[in-house]
Formats: sequence, C-alpha cells, structure tokens
Amino acid sequence: MSALYGKSDFDTPPPQMGGKKEQNDEDRILFMKLTDGPNPLRVVTSPYIRHRVRFQLTPNSKGMGKLLPTAYPAQPCPARQAGMTPVKRWIMGVIDRSETSTDPRAALKVLEVGSSVYTALCSLKSDEDWGDPTTFEIKIIRDSNAPPANYYTVNPRKIEPLSAIDLELMETMGEQLEATLENLSAPVDPELVIKLMEKEGWAPGMATGDAAPNGAAQPAVPVPSGGDVFTIPKTAGSGPPF
Repeated sequence: MSALYGKSDFDTPPPQMGGKKEQNDEDRILFMKLTDGPNPLRVVTSPYIRHRVRFQLTPNSKGMGKLLPTAYPAQPCPARQAGMTPVKRWIMGVIDRSETSTDPRAALKVLEVGSSVYTALCSLKSDEDWGDPTTFEIKIIRDSNAPPANYYTVNPRKIEPLSAIDLELMETMGEQLEATLENLSAPVDPELVIKLMEKEGWAPGMATGDAAPNGAAQPAVPVPSGGDVFTIPKTAGSGPPF
C-alpha cells in the first residue's frame, strides 16, 4: 500500500497529529518560492505527502482559493465536511542554488509542489539516463504566461555528487530538515482546522467550495505501514509519492 501522508518510504515512524513544532527564527527552514524564469535547485530528501484543502468562501467561485491544513487522513476533517476541495501536494527538502545569502544555511529550504512538477520528477526517476532526483542538479522553469500544462517545466542539468559545502550543510541541518518535513506533512487537530476556517470568514452551516454545507463526513483512514518511492501516479494528484 502507498503512504497516505508523511515520508514516502517510512524510514521513520509516521508523524504525530497536532500541528507544527515551534522553532526559533534563526533555526527556521523557509519555503522555496518558485519565481518566473529558471529556479535552480538540488533535491536532498525523499518527498513527503502533504494533504491540504482549498478554501473558497463562496461556492463555485473562480480562482485558486487558499490552501489550508487538514485533519485527514488521521481523523474526519471539518473542512472536507464543509465542502472544501481536498488537494494532494508533495514537499521535499532542497538546496536553493539561487540563494544569495552569505549564510549557507539559508539555502536549505522546503519546496512544495503539485502533481505536474511531482510527476516530472517521477518520470526522471524512471529514466535510465537520470534516475533518483537527489543525484543531479535540477532547474524548474516557471512561466506564468503559459497554459496550465506548461506552467512549470522540470529540466535535469547534470549528475554530480554534493559539494563539500552541501555535505556539511546536510550534516548539520539534515535531521532538522526531516523533522520540519514530518511536521508539515502531519495531519492537524480538527479544532485547529475550524479555527483557521473561521479566521477566513467561515461559520458553521456555511457552504464552501463546490459542495453544500454539512456534507457527508470523511471517515478517518488507517495509515499503512509501507510505501513506494518516486512512483508516477496513475492520475495527476493521486497515487503514491516518488
């Protein structure tokens, strides 16, 4: 069975519910934001599944909406019950090659991607000329003027080992990076989901997304004990991670 959330190969126990652990500002690992043009990076961890819900206050409204955390799959999720659209994402640790800070620690970041970038990485994994995405440099090109199917392009650059600086960075911060990914991918408490929904203007009984209010409950799903690595999903946004 494939993993429902957390690290794809379950080398470590599944993360616990309850949200993110607090970190000092100087120790916080930031997200890498993909900007228009080339975004050079190096993937340095396995991918983690991160379930979200797309919040839209007005039913059938246009636009992407706001992504919120979810209690799924560990517990029934109030956001799903309210009609919000479930979204499956993937997060992974990367070294941002475009980082200009003099502190090498600033280059270690979390990258969150959707099914298009994830599937492209899976395709590289199955390509005998490339293989495991952690073994080569990658450039993700974003074109905000392109149609959705071409919004992101993933280009492999060259296969090479991590540099001495990269290895030292992973030696000193690798454990913290994995803990950050586990926290981010873990389901949150249903009460936190309700608070975040209310912060966005939601109230009990209000319709959201494409469903009517008070929709059918989403049952809690048991977490399996194993998972695949870099496996192309059968359909976009579904299936096991990398």
